[in-house]
Amino acid sequence: MPRIQVLALAGQPQLKDIETLGVDSGEPVKGETVETWSYQLKNDMGNDFWGAITLQSGKVTAILSKQQNRL
Repeated sequence: MPRIQVLALAGQPQLKDIETLGVDSGEPVKGETVETWSYQLKNDMGNDFWGAITLQSGKVTAILSKQQNRL
């Protein structure tokens, strides 16, 4: 799913982390950009949890979630 569809469905993230990954080969090479967008959400039972969407080259590669304050 492209970045524009994520924005249309989920809106702007609360947190955004952007990294550029590359290997230093001595030559000027463009690195790959990896973004992690985090959202604080509520489930049906009223509990808070964080959802994180990872985008590589502008496309979703992973979706993770974790409930807050869980033992």
